[in-house]
Amino acid sequence: MRFQAKVLGPVVVILVALVSFMFWRVNRHFIIQLQSQAQRAVQTADAAFASYRELRTSQFKSRYATVPADNRLRQVVARDDPPTLEVLLKDLMAETGADAVIFTPAPERGRSPIGIEKTGGPEWKDLQSACAPSIRQSLRGPVNIGSAATVTDTVTAGGKLWEIVSLQVAVSDHADALTFAHVMDKALAQQISQLTHSEIMFIADGKIVASTLGRPDGPLLLAPFKRVLAAGDENASAPRQPEPLRLAQGRFMALAGPLVGVSREHQLGYILLYSTEEAWRDLRINLWQLAIASLFSILLSCGLVWKLVRHVTRPLDVLRSGAEAVGRGDFSQRVPVSSRDEFGELATTFNRMTENLQVSRAELEQTVERLKTTQVQLVQTEKLAAVGEFVAGVTHELNNPLTAVIGFAELLQHTSRNEENREYAQHIIEGVQRCHKIVRSLLSFARKHRPERKLSNLNELVENTLNFVQYEFHTNNIAIIRKLDSSLPSILADPNQLQQVFLNIVNNARQAIEGSRQDGQMQVTTEQVGNKLRVSFADNGPGIAPENLAKIFDPFFTTKEVGEGTGLGLSLSYGIIHEHRGTIRATSAPGQGATFIIELPIVTAAAGGAAKTGTSDTSFTRHSLEGAGKRVLVIDDEQPVLELIRATLCRRGFLVDTACEGEEGLERSAKTSYDLILCDWKMPGVAGQQVFDQLRSSNPQAASRLVFVTGDVMNERTQQFLRDSGVPCLAKPFSLAEFGALWWGDRAGSSVASPHPDNSAWKNGGFTLHEKNL
Repeated sequence: MRFQAKVLGPVVVILVALVSFMFWRVNRHFIIQLQSQAQRAVQTADAAFASYRELRTSQFKSRYATVPADNRLRQVVARDDPPTLEVLLKDLMAETGADAVIFTPAPERGRSPIGIEKTGGPEWKDLQSACAPSIRQSLRGPVNIGSAATVTDTVTAGGKLWEIVSLQVAVSDHADALTFAHVMDKALAQQISQLTHSEIMFIADGKIVASTLGRPDGPLLLAPFKRVLAAGDENASAPRQPEPLRLAQGRFMALAGPLVGVSREHQLGYILLYSTEEAWRDLRINLWQLAIASLFSILLSCGLVWKLVRHVTRPLDVLRSGAEAVGRGDFSQRVPVSSRDEFGELATTFNRMTENLQVSRAELEQTVERLKTTQVQLVQTEKLAAVGEFVAGVTHELNNPLTAVIGFAELLQHTSRNEENREYAQHIIEGVQRCHKIVRSLLSFARKHRPERKLSNLNELVENTLNFVQYEFHTNNIAIIRKLDSSLPSILADPNQLQQVFLNIVNNARQAIEGSRQDGQMQVTTEQVGNKLRVSFADNGPGIAPENLAKIFDPFFTTKEVGEGTGLGLSLSYGIIHEHRGTIRATSAPGQGATFIIELPIVTAAAGGAAKTGTSDTSFTRHSLEGAGKRVLVIDDEQPVLELIRATLCRRGFLVDTACEGEEGLERSAKTSYDLILCDWKMPGVAGQQVFDQLRSSNPQAASRLVFVTGDVMNERTQQFLRDSGVPCLAKPFSLAEFGALWWGDRAGSSVASPHPDNSAWKNGGFTLHEKNL
């Protein structure tokens, strides 16, 4: 066999194998990418559908909120005139755009329901039966004349899916129910299809009741929905996985979901279908083109190899010397190109290979350096986490003595007749309040918080952050200029996350100014710009280099020395602001400082209820007999706290027993009936939770009168226990005004947490604990 054939044969086999492997890998990559894109698309459609349902429910509630107060309805219901009521229901159906309206009288009236349907048929009777659970729930609340208890639900009746809104209509002392129903038909499905860019179908009890897909294949489509139902409620929080389906209409990516209503009697849901047929067609075309190009490449390579083999033997020595140099690690070695024939091409290829190896080696060395830097940063992050835990522990240890100091100082201030002593006591109180403020700031930044959106004052969040760093700025001769707009509205945000963002920015500003000048300045500005709130942090530091300005929000990017920064602060800040649907940007010029601008949308939520006002005495320091005849048990391992609470309650006329440990408290509660039990959460021996558990099993009445008092930094498990059990908790340190508000007052900024804010008061042993403070 000729030498050319010996070389060309293996080369052809290798080329075919490589091209085949490449073809398989490319095909596999394209299929995975196609399916991944389709899954993201159908999940996006599912999220859009969920948002649409929430918006539609909100619109329904807003649309029907004023119906119970309609004078026409109230007059007709008061007259008990069914014919006129039926005419009025037709008018209401036309005015609100509902497909059916059902009036359900209160059971004591002895009247039958009255309904009207847009089609004029009798289906409203079946619908009335399906709406019964929602109607009962709307009637279950107290009779409120002029206000409505609104219940929304999704039900099935007459082979259709219905969205219903049940309202309580209260006239006199009777509470009737008025139900508006909207059919989930093909028109609604087409509207959702246009919104989500996918096909959709509604399912009720294993049947497709509305669909945008013509003549759907029922058994194949219902299979994903049945699997979702089979997962059960225990897996409701788990993400639902899209599934590929091949139907007569083409290929689809399907995602099924339940429509959970008040009653679980029926199996209701939907299926979203995202078409992948066009993507599969493009994939087949690309594969054909790739196959033709691969075949052409194999043929071309075989021709080049054949010519190369004929001329390769002569310049092998030169090539060998170059290969030996590369083998020794000299990637700078280049083979001279002395001709334009096959060897010249081989020499050029060899030189390109060594150049690529040289570049790859440099990139590998850079990667190793980045890995080392990342390791150092991770170690620093762990150190920061340990510092956070240490701070939380220190604040717990401070809370108990702070409670005693501020309490006895307030008692001294209110009981002493010497004006000078009262002034001294006021100084003590102010100093303790400053310590309290520092402790709360430490907790705010050290504690791990569950993400929680609530109404927040942007100026207060900025002030809390600036107060936290005020000392470091002052000692480094850096002035803080505040320009805060006091008329800013509240926003719905996570205050802990926003304070983390503000703290990252102001700390970066401080560090930049410290290394550049002696007379630093940072100006903080808040203002409303259109429908957004803007907060700006402008410093007079060295500024940010133009080449770094576009990279400051990248993870692990930092211009600081190794060990001085993790490069994660601004990246995390960017993610937090993005989650709040806001923007964060930076402007800077070298030598002229830097300005960070954060803009947040004005998104508000209804407050949990109007604050009550009153003039009750919440100082809790004066003598009175308001607690006469009431007996209180105080369980705490801190003797000063015991003495403070005992002295405070005795001044109000309470009979107070104390216990220094949980076991002693259980013994006392078994022998004596107490109107209230105040128990520390964290104690040696029998802790607060164990006291509550034993009381709940042996003396439920005593357990219902227990309030926790704690200086501990509560972890997630503790907070979950308080939410589940409904036991109020008063956080240390607390002033006597806050402690007094536990019984007789209202105060802002209370340190008392309530797991059940829906009830206005928690009644205990003949007197009232205001639960908005508990």
